[in-house]
Amino acid sequence: PFESYKALKEIAKWLNRMGATSVRVDTNGLAYLITGNENVLDELEGLIGTFNVSINASNKGEYYKVVNPKFKNSWESVLKFIKDAKAKGYKVIISAVKYPGFNEEEFKKFAQDLGVDFRIRNFKRFTKWEE
Repeated sequence: PFESYKALKEIAKWLNRMGATSVRVDTNGLAYLITGNENVLDELEGLIGTFNVSINASNKGEYYKVVNPKFKNSWESVLKFIKDAKAKGYKVIISAVKYPGFNEEEFKKFAQDLGVDFRIRNFKRFTKWEE
């Protein structure tokens, strides 16, 4: 959603005007790098209640292997975003897909160390349309 940051803000404003009690944004956590703006959390105050950060890893090496982000320093930026959002009072959830070889216990500990909730989704391999 941060690729269209202006639209994100407008939609969040509209949802709040329509009576939404809490707005959740699902994100990769790279808002600072995508927007070039480290004030996004301040700008979204009162509009967004929760960020679900799909991080899919519990350490830097795993993150770069699994996610393959296009930005340099993505790991550091996503961690900063998570910590900043939590410090500013947003509810933060980190999530991951339970892919083959995923260490569920390590991910739970990572979430606990960050002081945030977590969600683990089951991995589903899609078959080809022809099958």
